[in-house]
Amino acid sequence: MYIGRIIFAIMKFILRLTLSLWMCVVFLNMLNGQNSFDEYYKNLTFQPFASYDVGNLSASNSTVNVVIDSDSIINPISQAIHGQNGAFFHSQFNLSNTREQNWKNGEFTFLRYPGGNASNQYFWDGNLPATIQYESVLQGNPANLTDGSTAWHMDSDEFMQVVSFTGAEPIYCVNMAYAFYGTTADPIATAASYACDWMRDLIAKGTPVKYWELGNENYGSWTVARDLAGAQEYADACKVFADSMRAVDPTIELGVVLTEFSTDNWNEVVLADVGDLVDYGIIHIYPHPKNDQNVISEENMYLAIEEVHNKRSQVVAQVETFTNKSIEDFPIAITEYNARAGTRNLSRSNVLFTTMFLGEFAKEGIEAAMQWDLQNGYSTGGGDHGMTSVRDPFLNFGDVNPEFYAHYYMRKYFGDHFVQSTSSNDKVLTYSTTFSSGELGLVIVNTSDLAQTVDVDLGDYKPGERAY
Repeated sequence: MYIGRIIFAIMKFILRLTLSLWMCVVFLNMLNGQNSFDEYYKNLTFQPFASYDVGNLSASNSTVNVVIDSDSIINPISQAIHGQNGAFFHSQFNLSNTREQNWKNGEFTFLRYPGGNASNQYFWDGNLPATIQYESVLQGNPANLTDGSTAWHMDSDEFMQVVSFTGAEPIYCVNMAYAFYGTTADPIATAASYACDWMRDLIAKGTPVKYWELGNENYGSWTVARDLAGAQEYADACKVFADSMRAVDPTIELGVVLTEFSTDNWNEVVLADVGDLVDYGIIHIYPHPKNDQNVISEENMYLAIEEVHNKRSQVVAQVETFTNKSIEDFPIAITEYNARAGTRNLSRSNVLFTTMFLGEFAKEGIEAAMQWDLQNGYSTGGGDHGMTSVRDPFLNFGDVNPEFYAHYYMRKYFGDHFVQSTSSNDKVLTYSTTFSSGELGLVIVNTSDLAQTVDVDLGDYKPGERAY
């Protein structure tokens, strides 16, 4: 009888242990089932401005009819599309400057660091390698590498102050090219170890980073070490980096560099080799040529929105062809985008361009997007990619450039689900969203050079008493 009780107790203990282990496995599977950027699909409550003037909409003959079907949901909207690029060359952080307040007012969900192409030349701790291989961009000269010590550099710690101040989440880009131009006995292992040291430093300071990119545009002829490593060498290095970095922090999300250029087999090689080992794919969209930017017409700027659908469709097909994942399990992040339109980058044209790109990201189900960039520099041709100004003859340092207003108002009036809307005029585009709190958000963009009066048919949607 006594022995029977002992056996029963042991069996009960084993049963409890088995159930506990089973529950742990279920919990881990639930965690593993979450994809990159899933946490940015959030229910939004509309918040009107604290003060406003009351007016009435007057009746007028319409030239355009817009019809909204708020019950026809196209996509939930990831709030991670409201991202921006930081960079090490943004100069040291100064909390008292107007610039930083404007950075905060953009309400960006993500900030990316330290580049750009500079990511593949950047050494976060200031310890530049003594010798490097000859490479066409660096020309074998360590002086062409960079660190965070110069007065006009924003180092990793200072960037984290920006992250804290703005409330954005950081996304860091490791120096993958160092794996190819380094000269140690095992340069890939050395570069991966160096990336891991950066992770450990951030963890020790209480600022761990979840999202990491494995290099920047490593497929491009303009990028450091491209003449030393092609797609296969990059993919092989990604495996070492992924294993090493996940050993430091298994909760990180890793992104792999893909190309938006259809003539290159880069994506085929990289996706087939490491697509199943990483968490998301990265592309950049600059839809206009680099040369003669000031000849880009306003119409051509706006036609470029087709690139969002075209590039995403191309990558989606490649992911589903060359990996064992569906696109639902392999998010696409557009971690750089902007117009290349010279002086038009500093005009109302870029406000409309940015607004439409954000609308297209939502419509196409892009999981994350970051515009280039917080602050870039006024060019001799009169252009500037920066959200805030520097060396601009018409603005003070840190004042906002026009594209700021696209981000500011889209964050206020763009909801959490993209819904169907149509326009009777292909020059007048509509992006319609709903808030979980019940409101309807409508963005209407007139890309023509004629004034338009729009009649909005709300369908079955029951409006309240006020439109903002």
